[in-house]
Amino acid sequence: MADISLPQLSSVLSRVKADLSPGGIAPSVQQAFGQARTGIQSDYATEGRAEQAYIPQAFAQAGGIYNTGQITDAKRNAAQALDFERRQAMKRLDFEEAAAGMTQFNSLMNLLGSGAGAGLNLASGFAGAQSQAIGGMSTQSPGWGAVGGAASGAALGTQISPGYGTAIGALLGGLGGYLGAGG
Repeated sequence: MADISLPQLSSVLSRVKADLSPGGIAPSVQQAFGQARTGIQSDYATEGRAEQAYIPQAFAQAGGIYNTGQITDAKRNAAQALDFERRQAMKRLDFEEAAAGMTQFNSLMNLLGSGAGAGLNLASGFAGAQSQAIGGMSTQSPGWGAVGGAASGAALGTQISPGYGTAIGALLGGLGGYLGAGG
C-alpha cells in the first residue's frame, strides 16, 4: 500500500511545500501583490508631483494676493492628505494580500488532503483486489487457503498498523484461511 500511495503523497507534498514561505504567504501571492504595491507607490508619487505643481498655478490663476506661506501650507496639507490616502491604500492592499495568502494556503491544504485521500484510496483498492484474488485461491486446498489467508491478513493488518499489525494479520489470516479451506 505504501509503495502505491507514497509517491502520490510525495508529489503533492512537494508541490505544496514549493508554494509556502516562512511568512505564511505564498511566494506567488507575494509576487503579485509586490507588483501592485509598486504600482500604487508609483501612482501616488506621480499624483504628488502633479499636485505640488498644480497648487501654485491655481493660486496664480485665481488672481488674488497670496503670500508664500499660504502656498506652502496648501502644498503641505495636500501632501499630507495624499500620503494619508496612500497609507490607507497600502493597508487595504496588505489586508487583501493576507486574505489571498490564506486562500492560497487553504487551496494547497485541500490539494494535499485530496491527494492523500486519492493515494490511500488507490492503495486500498489494490490491497482489496489482492485480498480478493488471493482469497479466491483458498478454495483449492487447505495449504492455498492458509497462503491466501496469510496474504489477505497481512494486507489488512498493514492497513491498521504496519509491523505488528502485518504479522498478527498474517497469522490470523493464515489460520482462518487454513480452517476455512477445510484444513
